[in-house]
Amino acid sequence: MGYPQVKYYKSAVRVKQEYDLLKPDDVCTAFEQSLRIAVKPEPAGREVKARYSLQAKGLKEPVEGVLTISFRKPE
Repeated sequence: MGYPQVKYYKSAVRVKQEYDLLKPDDVCTAFEQSLRIAVKPEPAGREVKARYSLQAKGLKEPVEGVLTISFRKPE
C-alpha cells in the first residue's frame, strides 16, 4: 500500500488511500504509514486546528471533525 496519495489545493490538502474491499462494520487502519507534516518554526508552542472529512463509498455521509495539532517548542 505505501504512503497515500497527496494532492494540494489552495486551501486544503487531500490525502487518499484506496482499499480493495471493506465489508460493513470492518475495522481497518486508515493509513499504513503515519501522515507527516513539515512546518516552519513560527507555529512552535501553538496549536493549529485542521478540519477533516473521511469519505467512503459505503458511508451514507462523510465523517467530519476537527483535528488539533500541537507544535512543541524546540528543546
